[in-house]
Amino acid sequence: MKKTLSIAILMGMSLIAPVTSWGAGYFLIDNAESYDGTPNAHLPFLAIPQSTYPAGTIIGSDPTFATPNYKIGFLWLGGTANIGLSLTPDQFRASGATLFGEDRSFIWPTGDVVGGAGIFTGGKAVVPGTSGGQHITVQLLAWYDPTGSTTYDQAVAQNSYTGYSTLMDIRLAEGPDPLIADLRNMQGFPINVPEPSAVTLTSVAAVALLFRRRK
Repeated sequence: MKKTLSIAILMGMSLIAPVTSWGAGYFLIDNAESYDGTPNAHLPFLAIPQSTYPAGTIIGSDPTFATPNYKIGFLWLGGTANIGLSLTPDQFRASGATLFGEDRSFIWPTGDVVGGAGIFTGGKAVVPGTSGGQHITVQLLAWYDPTGSTTYDQAVAQNSYTGYSTLMDIRLAEGPDPLIADLRNMQGFPINVPEPSAVTLTSVAAVALLFRRRK
């Protein structure tokens, strides 16, 4: 009886093992597949002037950090319940989204789209706790990183240039899966300085009123 039970347990483990040993799912942080050297609507851009760059300049990076640099990252959440909603990163996080732990750089320096600015090919993004074939919701984040070490949250706190995409449905690949999602069809989004919040404006108004009363 014990021998039969042992064989049954081993058989059960052999059936379970392939499932529990699956690696996490992944997709490609890559919007370069449809780039052909001409302006593409999916490229992120600067919405307002910054120093020497005019409004509408396509963003990019410079490995030497001698010119304004930008990073790309993303928030993700399992499932597709939020697809179709217009959520800010804060709202998406409030619904359970997680910030992916690895940032990527754009390929070329900020400037003309013909030079390749706004293009990123960051390789695989292996999403922890997922499996191949699973659908997740992804929101791209882009931000100004002048030193090479500024995070998205730090850029927001510094009221620096930031931007975010719409929510995208991504089917994760696993192993040699021939269907590997990338970001070639992402919609373009502006990178700008956030508008002052209502709280900030209220505080400024209160200080101004107090100053007038003292005078």
